[in-house]
Order: sequence, then structure tokens, then C-alpha cells
Amino acid sequence: MPTAGDSIVSFRSATLEGSLFLSFAYELYGSSADAKNKLTHMPIIDWLKTIMTEASADPALDPAMLAISVRMCALRGGDVRMLSKANQLYTTALGALQNSLSGKESAMRDETLAATCIMALYELTDPERADPDAWLSHIGGIAILLKARGPSRHRLPLARASFEHCRYILMLHCLYKRNSLGFAEHRWMDDPWATGGERSMVQRVVDQGFRLAAILEQIDDSARWPQGIHDAQRLVRYCDEAIQHIGLLKQELRVQEGWSPLLDTDDPNSSDKPLGEDVTNCLLLRLTASAIELSLQEAASEAFRKAREIVLDSAALNDDNDDTDERDLISYQLQLIEAEVPPQSHRLVLAQEIVDESKLVFRGFDGSAMMMRLMFPLDAAAKQLKYQPRCPQYRECNELMQGLQGRGGVGAPRQHPEQRTYTYMGKAMQRSVGAISVLQRRQ
Repeated sequence: MPTAGDSIVSFRSATLEGSLFLSFAYELYGSSADAKNKLTHMPIIDWLKTIMTEASADPALDPAMLAISVRMCALRGGDVRMLSKANQLYTTALGALQNSLSGKESAMRDETLAATCIMALYELTDPERADPDAWLSHIGGIAILLKARGPSRHRLPLARASFEHCRYILMLHCLYKRNSLGFAEHRWMDDPWATGGERSMVQRVVDQGFRLAAILEQIDDSARWPQGIHDAQRLVRYCDEAIQHIGLLKQELRVQEGWSPLLDTDDPNSSDKPLGEDVTNCLLLRLTASAIELSLQEAASEAFRKAREIVLDSAALNDDNDDTDERDLISYQLQLIEAEVPPQSHRLVLAQEIVDESKLVFRGFDGSAMMMRLMFPLDAAAKQLKYQPRCPQYRECNELMQGLQGRGGVGAPRQHPEQRTYTYMGKAMQRSVGAISVLQRRQ
């Protein structure tokens, strides 16, 4: 139980006892490796600080903050009774949030958005809740709430911090649904930062993820394919532009503070050298960027294949057409588009690089929350490596994914990659990885 002496950061809308828990939890998390990550995909510590300093008293946000703070304190001390109390507080907070969401004005409050994000975070990291459906429901609810609010409502510090906090997981939600839900529109890319505030490297990478989701959405939309070839050419070039952009971001990451020659996987002497936290943080974000790049390359190939199928089907229906010039023109256009599609060999090399760099993340690093962010890159790599079962990275990718999902035994210690036995994290983080796996299956 925290005491008054533990209170360092105050939450002005909370009671004295609640403020003590909030402050104590904030300080606990603030000293962790995940909190110190300047390139975190889901910024938490700055977000919590913004809530504490910017939020007004709110019937939904106050109990949500208290619930997650009590749970963090309970987990730190191994207090089962306090953890049970946290779950009770969560139930109370959920009811309060539902009441706020049912009101036309209260639903649009910045505090309501923050409370919704906190409920999702609670579900994502609670080790006692085995079903990811509640978390997925919160993510879907966040998307609906954001759309109802519109992009311009996220310019102020509290709303923008909540928006930035949830964008990465919202990006995954859109990618696995193959639907951008409108978040790839320029207004969602620009408006939240229109009044100031620097767009971080993380947010710039996530931008490309939303653009990828928009491309996948167009590929799946049969109404967009009446002219097959022209639509394919447009999409392939759009993919190429995004690939070039993500490539520039990856180059920029290489010169970020903390980048190291140890990331040169061709160096035979680097396999046992530990990576620092800054280097690992940089590498994790680079892996996300590489996964988006690989998926963009695959999307370009998918767009071409679909166009070719449409053209061939059309030709089969018109066998009586003796217009040789038209057929030759169509064939020539298909060849031009295919020349712009990244070849399979390029995708395979990038998939291998993702697996090799994922192995580097585990060099003596204990930030288990960061391990969750490997699922998207490894999943993207696995889709390419499944055609190359004899490739060493094929086996390594499967082993890494199985370890992240806890198939080596929940809570078992993390092993060195060379030992071929992977179980990297405790029950809570394995569950969060499992939740992302459910997103992947619900494409």
C-alpha cells in the first residue's frame, strides 16, 4: 500500500487515496525499461502524465485510472487481494464508461476517449482475463469513437496523447481487417498535429501502415476493378511510393541516437554482443517499418495478380475476338505493370532480414512488453517464408512465434536464441500476444 511519502505525481481529479495509488503506479512504471523507450509503439508513460496534468474530474476516467493503477501496484507486490480489488474497480469503471458513452455530449469529451483507451490497456495486460474478445471489443470501440469525434478534436494535448497512444494497435486492427476505416485520409494524418506538437518517428511509421491498409481495402473492393489493368497500375505505383517512403524512414532510423554497428547481422563476431536498450528500441521500430515494407511489396504483387486474372477471364469470355492488336496491347500493359512489382526474391530477402533482426532483440533485454511488437513483423515474414521451408529462417521464425505465444510453457524463462527453446514472457504479455494473434486470424 503506497503512503503519502510515495506521492510524486498528482492526479488533480482523484481523491487523496486514489491519487496515492495513481502516483505510486506511475513511478513504478516510469522506472521500467518499457517506459524509458523513446520509440515505443504505444506511448504510455507520457500519456499517463498528460492525463494526470490535463484531465478534469470525470466520472469515467477517474475510476478507470484508479483501476489500472491499483492493478499495477498489486502486480508489483504480488498482492492477490489487491488484484481482486482492481478487478472490482475495473467493473465499476466499465459501467461508468458505458454511461458516458451513452450521452451525446459526454461521449465526445477527451476524458471519455482517455478512459476508453485505459480500459483497452487494462484488458490487454490483465493476466487473469484469458479471453481476448473484451480487448478486441475495446479496440473496435475506440475506432468508432475516434470516427465519431473526427480528426480535429484531437489537437489538444490530452486528446492527441490518447490518439497517439492507440494508433499503433488501431493500425494493426485495420491491417488485419484489410480496411483503413478512413484513418489513411490526409485529415487523420494531419489535423491532430495542426496546432503544434511534433509528429514522432513512431507516428510517421504508423502513417505508412494506415496507407497499406487503404491499399488492401482497394484490392478487395471489386467495384474498383472494372478496368483491371489501369487500377492495378495505379495501386502498384501507390505501393511503390509508400515503399520508397518507408525506406527513407528506415534510413532515418539508422542515424537515430543509439543505432549501432552491432545491428550488422553479417558481422560474425556480433552474435553474442549485447544490445543496449536504445539500440533495441530503434530495432523494434525498424522491424515494424520492415513489416510494412514487406506487406506493401506483397500488396503490389497481389494487385498485379488480380488484374491479370481479370484480364485473362475477360479474354476467355471473348475467344471469338480476333483483334490481335488489342490482345497484344493488353499483354504489353501487363508486362509493364509486372516490371514495377518487387520480385519474390526481394520479398524473401526482406523476410529473412526481419527474422535475423528479431533474434537480435532478445540479447539480454528484459522489456517483455516490447516483445509483443514482434508479432506483426514475424507474421509478415512467415507469410513469405512458408514458400521456402528449407530456409533456416523458416524454422527460426516459427520457433520465435511459438515462443512469443507461450507454447514452451507459461512463465518459463526466456532462453538464448541458439538454444532453440523460446518462451519469452509471463502470462499477461503472452495473453496480449494471443490477442494480436486473434486479430491476425480475423482477417
